[in-house]
Amino acid sequence: MALTKSKSDKTPKSTAKPTVTKAATTQLSATKATSVKPTEKVEFYVEFAGKQISSTDIIANAKAAYTAESSKNDIKSLKIYANTDQSAAYFVVNDDEARKINL
Repeated sequence: MALTKSKSDKTPKSTAKPTVTKAATTQLSATKATSVKPTEKVEFYVEFAGKQISSTDIIANAKAAYTAESSKNDIKSLKIYANTDQSAAYFVVNDDEARKINL
Protein backbone atom coordinates (compact mmCIF):
# COMPACT_ATOMS: atom_id res chain seq x y z
CA MET A 1 0.00 0.00 0.00
CA ALA A 2 1.53 3.38 -1.02
CA LEU A 3 1.20 6.47 1.02
CA THR A 4 0.18 9.59 -0.86
CA LYS A 5 0.00 13.15 0.26
CA SER A 6 -3.18 15.02 -0.15
CA LYS A 7 -3.23 18.60 -1.42
CA SER A 8 -4.06 19.84 2.06
CA ASP A 9 -0.71 18.55 3.41
CA LYS A 10 1.26 21.06 1.33
CA THR A 11 2.54 24.05 3.23
CA PRO A 12 1.37 27.24 1.56
CA LYS A 13 4.17 29.55 0.45
CA SER A 14 3.89 33.21 1.24
CA THR A 15 3.93 35.49 -1.78
CA ALA A 16 3.87 38.70 0.26
CA LYS A 17 6.83 41.00 -0.22
CA PRO A 18 8.67 42.14 2.89
CA THR A 19 7.81 45.68 3.88
CA VAL A 20 10.14 48.27 5.30
CA THR A 21 8.70 50.25 8.14
CA LYS A 22 9.30 53.94 8.68
CA ALA A 23 11.22 53.14 11.86
CA ALA A 24 13.61 50.90 9.92
CA THR A 25 14.09 53.57 7.29
CA THR A 26 14.76 56.19 9.95
CA GLN A 27 17.27 53.92 11.65
CA LEU A 28 19.03 53.32 8.32
CA SER A 29 19.16 57.06 7.64
CA ALA A 30 20.54 57.72 11.10
CA THR A 31 23.25 55.11 10.54
CA LYS A 32 24.28 56.75 7.26
CA ALA A 33 24.27 60.21 8.79
CA THR A 34 26.57 59.25 11.65
CA SER A 35 29.12 57.67 9.33
CA VAL A 36 29.79 61.01 7.60
CA LYS A 37 32.64 62.98 9.13
CA PRO A 38 32.25 66.69 9.76
CA THR A 39 34.15 68.99 7.44
CA GLU A 40 37.86 68.79 8.09
CA LYS A 41 40.34 71.58 7.61
CA VAL A 42 42.62 70.60 4.76
CA GLU A 43 45.64 72.59 3.66
CA PHE A 44 47.23 71.80 0.31
CA TYR A 45 50.50 73.33 -0.88
CA VAL A 46 52.43 73.04 -4.13
CA GLU A 47 56.21 73.38 -3.87
CA PHE A 48 58.40 73.93 -6.91
CA ALA A 49 61.47 75.93 -7.92
CA GLY A 50 62.00 77.14 -4.37
CA LYS A 51 58.42 78.46 -4.12
CA GLN A 52 55.52 77.34 -1.97
CA ILE A 53 51.94 78.28 -2.86
CA SER A 54 48.74 77.12 -1.21
CA SER A 55 45.75 75.82 -3.09
CA THR A 56 43.59 78.53 -1.52
CA ASP A 57 45.92 81.19 -2.97
CA ILE A 58 45.75 79.59 -6.41
CA ILE A 59 41.94 79.49 -6.23
CA ALA A 60 41.73 83.11 -5.01
CA ASN A 61 44.11 84.29 -7.74
CA ALA A 62 42.13 82.45 -10.43
CA LYS A 63 38.85 83.98 -9.23
CA ALA A 64 40.40 87.44 -9.04
CA ALA A 65 41.86 87.15 -12.54
CA TYR A 66 38.51 86.02 -13.93
CA THR A 67 36.51 88.81 -12.33
CA ALA A 68 39.12 91.41 -13.37
CA GLU A 69 39.13 90.29 -17.01
CA SER A 70 35.46 89.41 -17.44
CA SER A 71 32.28 91.41 -17.23
CA LYS A 72 30.65 88.33 -15.73
CA ASN A 73 31.10 87.62 -12.04
CA ASP A 74 28.98 84.48 -11.99
CA ILE A 75 31.30 81.53 -11.27
CA LYS A 76 29.34 78.29 -11.17
CA SER A 77 32.29 75.96 -11.64
CA LEU A 78 36.04 76.39 -11.54
CA LYS A 79 38.59 73.81 -12.67
CA ILE A 80 42.26 74.53 -12.11
CA TYR A 81 45.24 72.71 -13.60
CA ALA A 82 48.62 73.63 -12.10
CA ASN A 83 51.65 73.21 -14.34
CA THR A 84 54.76 73.62 -12.23
CA ASP A 85 57.08 73.25 -15.23
CA GLN A 86 55.61 76.46 -16.67
CA SER A 87 55.07 78.11 -13.27
CA ALA A 88 51.46 78.65 -14.24
CA ALA A 89 47.95 77.52 -13.47
CA TYR A 90 45.36 77.14 -16.18
CA PHE A 91 41.74 77.41 -15.20
CA VAL A 92 38.35 76.94 -16.82
CA VAL A 93 35.34 78.87 -15.57
CA ASN A 94 31.83 77.49 -16.06
CA ASP A 95 33.17 74.84 -18.46
CA ASP A 96 33.56 77.59 -21.05
CA GLU A 97 36.24 80.21 -20.53
CA ALA A 98 39.88 79.13 -20.23
CA ARG A 99 42.47 81.42 -18.66
CA LYS A 100 46.03 81.34 -17.33
CA ILE A 101 47.64 82.80 -14.22
CA ASN A 102 51.28 82.78 -13.20
CA LEU A 103 52.17 81.06 -9.96
